[in-house]
Amino acid sequence: MSVFVKEKEVKRVIFNIDYELAERLERAKELSKKIGKKLDVDTTVNKALEKFIKKAEKKIADAEAFDIRITSSTANLPLARVLARQELLKARPPLAPVSFTVE
Repeated sequence: MSVFVKEKEVKRVIFNIDYELAERLERAKELSKKIGKKLDVDTTVNKALEKFIKKAEKKIADAEAFDIRITSSTANLPLARVLARQELLKARPPLAPVSFTVE
């Protein structure tokens, strides 16, 4: 058994949450202190953010996969890229239902 605590590198980030959730969290922290416990909010937030970031990264990767390279003189215009991406996404065929027959 180790006598030393492994320190994880952390970065303090400030973001907005719903007021009601913040109030409930503060109340839960106060109540847990009264019973001699400490809420593990950090682990919970880390897990939720990890799940959110994975979804965001997947959606971004999917969008980049369908990004088209514009070689005309408008290549540096952001609007041209957005319009080209929208046209490409419209042109994607919808997923067809698949059926299997077992004999």
